[in-house]
Amino acid sequence: MDGIGRSLVLLLLLLLASAASSAAQQPQALGGRVIDRDHYGISATDVTVESGGKSIAHMKTDHAGRFSFRAPEGVYHVIAHASGFTLHEADSRFTADAPVEIALMIGPTISPIVLLPGAHGMDGKNDWNFGALVQGGFGVTENRGGFKFFTVGARAGKVLTSMAGRGILRGNFEIGVEVFPLWQSYTPTSVRQNCVLGTGLFGAQQATCSAPFTIGGTFTGVSVTPAVLRWNFAGTRRISPWVQGAGGVLWTNHKYPAFGGPPTCTPGCIITNPGNTIGNNAANSDTSVWNFTPQFGVGAHYFVSAKRSIDIGANAIHISSASLGDKNPGVNASVQFTVGYSWWK
Repeated sequence: MDGIGRSLVLLLLLLLASAASSAAQQPQALGGRVIDRDHYGISATDVTVESGGKSIAHMKTDHAGRFSFRAPEGVYHVIAHASGFTLHEADSRFTADAPVEIALMIGPTISPIVLLPGAHGMDGKNDWNFGALVQGGFGVTENRGGFKFFTVGARAGKVLTSMAGRGILRGNFEIGVEVFPLWQSYTPTSVRQNCVLGTGLFGAQQATCSAPFTIGGTFTGVSVTPAVLRWNFAGTRRISPWVQGAGGVLWTNHKYPAFGGPPTCTPGCIITNPGNTIGNNAANSDTSVWNFTPQFGVGAHYFVSAKRSIDIGANAIHISSASLGDKNPGVNASVQFTVGYSWWK
C-alpha cells in the first residue's frame, strides 16, 4: 500500500473513532434506585447528580426508590439524602443498560454503591400490583339518596410507562382491571301493579291490573371493570396519589333499579284520557339485569413498605342500562369509597 492509501485508511479510522466518540457523548436515559439495608426502595429521596462540580440533575425518587436523568454515559458524582438515613455522596459509573443501585444505611455506616441491572426496569415501568378492596357508598342525585352500595373484590394493575412529566404532575400510566364478585345495592321498597288496556263497555278503554306486589329492596350481583386507566403521581416518600377513569359492566339477580308504582286507575276503571291515567305501569315497564358503570375516581397509595401499600379512593359512578330494558331510570350518580391493600412486584 502506497503512502496515499495508508493516509486514506488512517483518515477513515479517525473518522470512525470520532463518530463512535460522538455517539458515546449523546444523552442517554440513565438512572438507578435508592434502597435501604433490606433492599426496599426509599421513596422521596433527594438525589443530586453532578459533573465537573456542577449540578446537572436534581430529583426525588418515586415510591419504589427509582430516579432517572438524561446525560451521556460516564462517571458522575451522586448525592442522595433521605430523612433518617446516612447521607450518601460518591462517584459512580452510569450506563444505559445498568441502573446504579445506591444503598442508604441507618446510622454512620458508609453507603456502598453496587452496580446492578435492576430487577424492575426504570421508573416503575413493567411493575405489577395485585390487591383486595372493599367499596361502599350512596346515591346522590334525583331520588337516589336512599340508595346504598357495598362491594367486595380484587384488582390487578400493570404500569406501562416510565416516570414522565414535571413537578406535581410527574408520574406514570397504569392500566388495570377490577372484579367485584359481591355487589349489593340496598334500595327503598315500594308497591307496584302492572296494568294493561282493554276494551270495556260500549268500546271504552278499560284498565286491567295485576295484584299489588313489592319492588326494590336488596339487589345482588357481579361487577367487572375491565378498563381502569390510572395516572400514578410520584408523590412523596410514602404517599403516591392517583387519578383514574374507568368503565365496567354490572349484572344483578333482578332487574335494576326497580321502576314504577301503583296506578292512578284501579282495576276496572274507565279511562277517559288514554296514555296518562296508568302512567308508566304498562305490562312491559321493566328495566334490565345488565347495566354499565362509567366512572371517575381519585385516591392514593400509602406504602407501608417498598412492595406493600394501603389504598384509599373515591369514585363517582354512573349506572345505566343504555336502554336495554323498556325503561332506563338508572342511577345518574353515586359516590363510592374504597379501602384496599396491594402487593407490588
